Amino acid sequence: MTSLPFSVRQDVRRHGRALVRRRNDVAVHLARLHASLLLDGVEPVQGALADLFGSFGTECATFKAAALQLALPRLGSRLAHRFALWVAAPALPRITPLATRWSLL
Repeated sequence: MTSLPFSVRQDVRRHGRALVRRRNDVAVHLARLHASLLLDGVEPVQGALADLFGSFGTECATFKAAALQLALPRLGSRLAHRFALWVAAPALPRITPLATRWSLL
């Protein structure tokens, strides 16, 4: 096993800490989503996407759509559809079934 997964996990956590301080920082959300895409499984990507969708509303529909497009290859069709419903909608509520243990916000 290479050191890549540990390093990527550290990147996801580092971006997560920055996100707690700067919840509406588009660059931090994108960096965290990109790092999450390097990890195995759907859950890290879903958590990063849920935090992103929970931080931005209708005014950022284009950004949310672009983030969802990045994540699509990792999401199943039902999960992708559930996120797609929130692209042009207000921010996700704080408590949502779309959140995972990787969600921070």
